[in-house]
Amino acid sequence: DARRLAYVEYGRCVSCYDVWIRDFSTKKSRLFARDARDPAWSPDGRWIVFVRGKSRTAARYLARPDGSGVRRLTDDRYEDFAPDWQPLRK
Repeated sequence: DARRLAYVEYGRCVSCYDVWIRDFSTKKSRLFARDARDPAWSPDGRWIVFVRGKSRTAARYLARPDGSGVRRLTDDRYEDFAPDWQPLRK
């Protein structure tokens, strides 16, 4: 809806990233998730999917934009990256 932006910024170490959310109405940014990257908003704006972890331990997570309701979506031995939302296929 172009009111908020999720973006990635370097974190506490060289290879660490954090996801932040910028609210354009208040002109303020807030930390959404530490050690995370690749945020993608759901089409309805109610969820953000993102990746947390490094290399083979990286997994996809889902959370509400306020940071609540965090759920791990993947749990396998392969690295997850670049999550995205797709239309439901019937």
